[in-house]
Amino acid sequence: MSFDTAGTYVLRLTGDDSALQSSDDVTVTVLPEGVATLTVPIGASSDDAEESSVDGSVALGNPALKIVNRAGVNQTVGLRFAGLSIPQGATIQNAYIQFQCRVQTTAAASLLIEGQAADNPSTFARITNNISSRARTSADVGWVPAPWGTVGAQGPDQQTPDLTSVMQEIVNRGGWGPGDPMVFIITGTGVRTAEAFDGLFAPVLHVTYA
Repeated sequence: MSFDTAGTYVLRLTGDDSALQSSDDVTVTVLPEGVATLTVPIGASSDDAEESSVDGSVALGNPALKIVNRAGVNQTVGLRFAGLSIPQGATIQNAYIQFQCRVQTTAAASLLIEGQAADNPSTFARITNNISSRARTSADVGWVPAPWGTVGAQGPDQQTPDLTSVMQEIVNRGGWGPGDPMVFIITGTGVRTAEAFDGLFAPVLHVTYA
């Protein structure tokens, strides 16, 4: 089966053996020519990390990602997505990070998401200020997340806002190339408790680009 026009199509598949009948719906999204999508999860324990604002210590391997307050201390949270096959200068059309709720966290939170201004940023390490000392993009995106009231939820409330401006600045860098990793840095106040790579669900970067 082929589609001539971009769009979202719902197909109903029906099986009938003359005695019993069953059907199921399948949704197919057809993108315009030249448009591609990527779905890239955090791929290593050291690629999601938390840095304390008290002493700059960096924690790796926690099953819960506290964005951004842990035990009353605000943190700088780092997320690194490796192997992004996006050409230099590509046009980013949409981008967001999907989290999964680990613990109910419903109080107010106000977050800021920036990128690391680097072509090939290294993974995080247990070195003092290893996240906060990284150069940041000029572009940033504010996020006032909705309450996370359901453990295991990974829907729109657990998605960041559109990160196109941050990603565009990074892929426009002269040294950016396909296969390079990308780092996002989250600061702010309040907390949303997400699963980490070492938990039940690694955060996932979704990107559409031309």
